Amino acid sequence: DAVKFQSYTTELLYHSDDARFEQAKKFELSDEQLLELKEMADIHKIDLFASCITHDKAEFLGENFPAIKIASADLTHKPTIESCVATGKPLLISTGMANYEEILATSHLTSYPELGRAAPYWDEEHVESVVWMHCVSSYPTPIEESHVALGVATMQEFGSYVGYSNHTPGIAACLSAIACEASVVEVHFTDKKDGRDFRDHALSCDAADLRMLRHLGDDIKLTLASGGGVQDCEIGNRKRMRKDKKTGFRGLT
Repeated sequence: DAVKFQSYTTELLYHSDDARFEQAKKFELSDEQLLELKEMADIHKIDLFASCITHDKAEFLGENFPAIKIASADLTHKPTIESCVATGKPLLISTGMANYEEILATSHLTSYPELGRAAPYWDEEHVESVVWMHCVSSYPTPIEESHVALGVATMQEFGSYVGYSNHTPGIAACLSAIACEASVVEVHFTDKKDGRDFRDHALSCDAADLRMLRHLGDDIKLTLASGGGVQDCEIGNRKRMRKDKKTGFRGLT
């Protein structure tokens, strides 16, 4: 499990006349604050990293955190992609609002073998360095428009590590992604979903949701285990339940 924040410089994200400027500035985390959060996460043995929302933050994130997230809004922003790729750190790239050609173009920008790209920090046995995240950038996303199965399958064309970034209320779409063998599932988190004005709270998970997602997700992954033929739990029933070839009765040996 991991926790992700956002790292950005408001002056590079919005024009000062933009109505969103003041709100973004209010929630901007300084480099020092992110490092303090990382110290807290390290104490509790929780991985922590951040989305690189403005490209000036790429070097700092690359030097101090195990991975970098690229938001859907920046999939086509070449300076952000190239700055994050240059760090050599594993990347998680969301693909909301993007068509196939745009994802393909960005995948070409991430293919820099001379950088000696590291394996994802959560699985050192693999050499993949990019997790392609299916995403629908609508807040909230109607669950019938989440198209999880198709989205995860499409991401598999770009790499063996795929994920899902959720914006639907509840955890159903996340469980669907796990059933489709997504390696990473990303959700928004809130301490309280009800009675809040900002749109993200309604589509976020609270602590109870996260516990349920972990519990059911782990069970779903168990159902995906390979192994055909007669299962150990069936062996005893072969004799008790099958009909005798001569008498037709069940349970004869």
